[in-house]
Amino acid sequence: MRNEEIALSVDELGMAAILIGEPDFAKTLMFSVFGNVDELEVKSRLAAGGDSLLSKGLVRSSQEGYVLTEEMVRLVRVVTAPVFSIRISRIERESEQGALFHFSSDTIVRQRVEQGMVYLFKQVKSKSEVIDYSKELFQLRADPSLKSPTASFPYYVLEKAKNIAENKEELMRYLIQNGVNDGAAEKLAKNIADADYRGAAMKIEYGEKGLTSERGFLVLGGIDETLLFRIYEEENTTRVEMLYGTEEELKKQLVALME
Repeated sequence: MRNEEIALSVDELGMAAILIGEPDFAKTLMFSVFGNVDELEVKSRLAAGGDSLLSKGLVRSSQEGYVLTEEMVRLVRVVTAPVFSIRISRIERESEQGALFHFSSDTIVRQRVEQGMVYLFKQVKSKSEVIDYSKELFQLRADPSLKSPTASFPYYVLEKAKNIAENKEELMRYLIQNGVNDGAAEKLAKNIADADYRGAAMKIEYGEKGLTSERGFLVLGGIDETLLFRIYEEENTTRVEMLYGTEEELKKQLVALME
């Protein structure tokens, strides 16, 4: 698979999925982007997508119709039926950056979307590239000598903290009342009010009941340092473990997600 990004429109990706026997993926893709379009429009778009793939040299024409190149078959199989995926995102003000990494047994494909209509795919050589991408995206600020964890508390406490972040005294009281130690409470209160961005790395798993996304961590790009919040379940309660956002800790959490 080539190392540069391959750009596909919705119509092209839908047709590529059809050609490897994934019509449900194509149908879901079309409806998610264009809404409740009729069958005639779907067929028209898919036909146009096939013609466009041919013009790009990504399919060849045969007596049976269009046939994807071997490179495209490998890419589209990973994208339409991954073993699992990891979504890495960063949100600041009105903008969002990030990518979705699809994993098969021997291939990783990075997916980005531009303007909601163009899909950019690139093969990733190794898991270390996923880690490097995350380091660059999150621009970590943390003393590498600091050791985690710093605190553990229910997820809802973190959500409430975001809502009262502007009032530091109230936030400190709330955190301490809910079992967050003084040092961690002060660090969180200091960074959450004036955070440069918020981010996340979440694992998406596919099963008979559909996709689930329960494992991962949140990222807070604070004014002084980066904090990570590993999400986990304990006694039917969703909790977070507050961690220092060092490169070592980020790598540790990502490696665990990619297992």
